[in-house]
Amino acid sequence: MRTILYGQGELAAMKDTYNISSNRIEVNCFGVDNNFWKPSENNDREDYVLSIGNDSRRDYELLVKAARVINRPVKILTRRELPSNLPDNIEAVHGSWHEQALSDADLRNLYRKAFCVAVPLVNSIQPSGQSVTLQAMACGTPVILTETDGLWETSALRHGKNILFTAPGDSEGLAGTITDLEQNRQMWQNLSEAGRKYINDHGRIKQFADRMETLCHTVMRRQVKKEI
Repeated sequence: MRTILYGQGELAAMKDTYNISSNRIEVNCFGVDNNFWKPSENNDREDYVLSIGNDSRRDYELLVKAARVINRPVKILTRRELPSNLPDNIEAVHGSWHEQALSDADLRNLYRKAFCVAVPLVNSIQPSGQSVTLQAMACGTPVILTETDGLWETSALRHGKNILFTAPGDSEGLAGTITDLEQNRQMWQNLSEAGRKYINDHGRIKQFADRMETLCHTVMRRQVKKEI
């Protein structure tokens, strides 16, 4: 049996907690379909910050605090309960694309039109926000992600180059990062292009599938040799 993880952040803890030897556990970061998740040809952007997600590690309280001090509309798509007394610039869309409330094409359109995508997270060793981050980057939309201990990829994701990181629990840092991006059009353009390049180089679903196929063949060959 082989254990496969989706992120680097939980590798050490998994090995130690379950006493898994290094040759029976590895990381295979998943990817997205870069032929579907891609920028719009007309680049018809709007001014909202988009945030999406339902898992328990989303820190929407952090995002709400940041929204109170920025001058942009914020769209939050989630089926989770949000803090009460939301500021006027937050539009809460309760639902989940997993329940077909929103099609993939609708979701892609939201990414394409967003000024940026914010992925606020509480600190955890478990990867979170991968799908949203990768889909948004593939669509050429800059992403602001909380840099948690469970960050799934620690080599090619680079702050200021293809993504913007903020610290867990730092609402002022999140608001300031959004403001910095507003005031620096060249930074926005660089992140848009570099984010798409990151997906093409490191985040394609075929890369994930090829690595998984190679692993399956490797395990099968070892099992055949053992039985012989």
